[in-house]
Amino acid sequence: MAAKKNSKAKSTKSKLDAELDAAKSTIKKLRSTVSKLEKNVEKLEKKLEKKAGQVRAEVKARGASAKRAGTAAAKSATGSRKASTTAPRPRTTTVRATPVTTAPAAKAPAAQTTAATSSATAEPTVAQLRAAARKKGVAGYSRMRKDQLVAALK
Repeated sequence: MAAKKNSKAKSTKSKLDAELDAAKSTIKKLRSTVSKLEKNVEKLEKKLEKKAGQVRAEVKARGASAKRAGTAAAKSATGSRKASTTAPRPRTTTVRATPVTTAPAAKAPAAQTTAATSSATAEPTVAQLRAAARKKGVAGYSRMRKDQLVAALK
């Protein structure tokens, strides 16, 4: 009977040892899998940080170029406004017709020139109309067309 107990104890002990060995090998495999996964995570984090740095640099560069473009556009718009405001206004001159006595054909162009300038001087320019509208206090005069200015001043 003692032999049976010994063999039974040995078989139980060997079964437990086998289970323990199996558990240890499973733990060893799991640890190696975990370490591989941790290494992959580190690689991916480094890759992500590198990409994020590139994206930040690209955004910064685009922002700077957009800012420069906006500044350049503003400067060019300001420059064109300055150029248009500082440009000399067209002069309205009256052409004095001198009588031409040399040939009858020469009198006809002189008469046409006089008629053209007299109609031009009779009708005020947009600049003159805007100045008059500004003096009268007409709202929105700077955006009005010539016909609108004439109507607003009547």
